[in-house]
Amino acid sequence: MTRLALRKTVGERNLDVNPHKITQPEWGVVGQMVAELVLQFRLLPIHVVWLAQERTFGFDNQPTVMGPDTSPACHDKHCSHR
Repeated sequence: MTRLALRKTVGERNLDVNPHKITQPEWGVVGQMVAELVLQFRLLPIHVVWLAQERTFGFDNQPTVMGPDTSPACHDKHCSHR
């Protein structure tokens, strides 16, 4: 999903910009697009199964939590367990 959002974001830029360099605001747009897509899937009236690479979250002074390896925007908004 992230690669699709990245292609769309890069495709909407001017042609004179290097396609291999992504700016921080563009990464923000990519994160928002992925978060919106996850939300739309969660709102479907069907069962959705998510397959994702696992990642460990947390720092030295915090408990370690396992979760999907997603962007922070997606994880914070829609991927947390309820």
